[in-house]
Amino acid sequence: MRYIKCGICGFEMGTLKEIKKKVLLTSEARDFLNTVAEDVHERFTMICRKIEQYGYLVSPYGEKIEGENGLFAMRILSGNNVRFFYFYMDDSIYVWVLNGYEKRSRKVPKNEIRKALRIKRQLESADE
Repeated sequence: MRYIKCGICGFEMGTLKEIKKKVLLTSEARDFLNTVAEDVHERFTMICRKIEQYGYLVSPYGEKIEGENGLFAMRILSGNNVRFFYFYMDDSIYVWVLNGYEKRSRKVPKNEIRKALRIKRQLESADE
């Protein structure tokens, strides 16, 4: 089997024929990822590999954000409960990771949802 380098972390992955989706990070997501612990970074990479291999995430790794059209949360289950918002670009193989935050309560912070939706709108308008 031939391998390609992951655009996120440099790990080797299967060939493009085996990849259903391609995960891309915004600068906001990349900046936040650079602030987290190494174990969180490794789990993030593993979850992104699942998206690329299967094309979607299931619980406990991913969840749809209720009431927000097309917005999902990637759950990094660790001591500090890190979340990343992501969405599937329409009619494309691309999945954009929008931004991340550390979850400190049961509710998703509204300001983080607003930030993710703002970035999502910018990406969608740039794609037109």
